[in-house]
Amino acid sequence: MAETDENREREQQKGGGKKAEYITPPHTIRTKVSGGGPLTSQMLKKAEDVVGKHAEKYIERAQAQIDGLVEAMREAQADNGEGKKSFEKIFLQSHDIRGLGSTFGYGLVSDIAASLCNFVESVESANDGVMNVLNAHVDALRGIVGNNIKGDGGPIGREIIAGLAQAVSKNSPTQTDKAE
Repeated sequence: MAETDENREREQQKGGGKKAEYITPPHTIRTKVSGGGPLTSQMLKKAEDVVGKHAEKYIERAQAQIDGLVEAMREAQADNGEGKKSFEKIFLQSHDIRGLGSTFGYGLVSDIAASLCNFVESVESANDGVMNVLNAHVDALRGIVGNNIKGDGGPIGREIIAGLAQAVSKNSPTQTDKAE
């Protein structure tokens, strides 16, 4: 028992004798939606309706973002991947796709875009392997969005994700560094 008290005392001394303070952040979104009062079923229904209206336009927006990805990839290939701006554009487009996919029920789209985001963050130049991985992600996104596949895509969706993960693993800079 005395040993436990000594440990506690030592830990407090390390932190200057101060105890941790827990801060609960304000619920600013809830306040904006509810006007400061409790949320009602009418408010939730209205929010769902707004999301539903935007969901109808999601496919158009996703296709435009995929077109943006293709353009950024062309830029990356044209400058041999030496321009970081091309990879930044690819990252930003895929990041937007990732965020909105889940919001509107396209989990597989979000998963593929997340994989693309993570991969792009690790690359520094556009060699053939990198471009193949980028193209595989874009082709997968085109297929999913073009066929309006919602959710996780089931068994085929899992196969797509596994295939992309394998391509990323095979072509990630850390793997190619090990091979040299």
